Amino acid sequence: IKTIVYKADNRYIAILIRGDREINHIKLANFLGCVNLDFATENEITEHTKSIAGFVGPVGKKNFKIYADVNLKEMKNMVTGADEADYHYKNVNLERDAHVDEWVDFIQAQKGDACPKCGKKMTSLRGIEVGQIFQLGDKYSKAMEATYDAEDGSAVPYQMGCYGIGITRTMAASIEQFHDKDGIIWPISISPYDVELINLSPSEENITEFCDNIYELLQEEYIDVLYDDRDEKAGFKFKDADLIGIPLHIIVGKKNFENEMVEIKIRKTGEKISCTFDDIQNKVSQLIDSLYEEIEKNVT
Repeated sequence: IKTIVYKADNRYIAILIRGDREINHIKLANFLGCVNLDFATENEITEHTKSIAGFVGPVGKKNFKIYADVNLKEMKNMVTGADEADYHYKNVNLERDAHVDEWVDFIQAQKGDACPKCGKKMTSLRGIEVGQIFQLGDKYSKAMEATYDAEDGSAVPYQMGCYGIGITRTMAASIEQFHDKDGIIWPISISPYDVELINLSPSEENITEFCDNIYELLQEEYIDVLYDDRDEKAGFKFKDADLIGIPLHIIVGKKNFENEMVEIKIRKTGEKISCTFDDIQNKVSQLIDSLYEEIEKNVT
């Protein structure tokens, strides 16, 4: 048996769990209804439990409350600390040898545990918490003395709750779901930019002037553009573009420019579309609309 001493607000309590399990501190805090929950220090354990850190046990009369995890109730002949350095009790049966104030589900759930509702074994899957909803009750309103006047004139603590969506967590979750071996594939709905404009010949004044004009044109149509006009090799720019993962790439190179054409690449599929100068704005708008429609179709 593992005995863990906590300071819950201004009181000290002990929690008993199996030695191979961990405590779920949210369950514990909710059960205790406390604002502050901390592990007791070695000095606090000595002063308030008359025991020694590392050897605290539940056997005998105690001056603090003891709560035990429900999994211990049917277990027999266990080992626990004996409240003395380097000593333990063997063959301990809690219902016989200790006074447990209450049996509660405290442990952190893990694969193989029985479901508390259906009794079947639980499985473990990876996930990302992107949003939270907490019913706080009056725990914090009491602590802050935040009240309202009831019909009978009495001061009643507010019932509180909180919720929120983590923006950075949502981005991380999206990247985990939408990527390939080359990098991120941003969904158009949350992408930091709609289009990446790649100038493969920044030293050519006429090409750079053309790219600058395309950048301004798309911006005027409220299309967000990431403009790569660095003096780097084409392969380097393509690798970076795939890594960053903006949904559409407009690629302006010398050969296509001479034919009054640009290349538009869809990052998700890798499809490349040749487009005339005059049709750039319309083609980009159509592709953006189609990417949004694809998302809406998948959602519905």
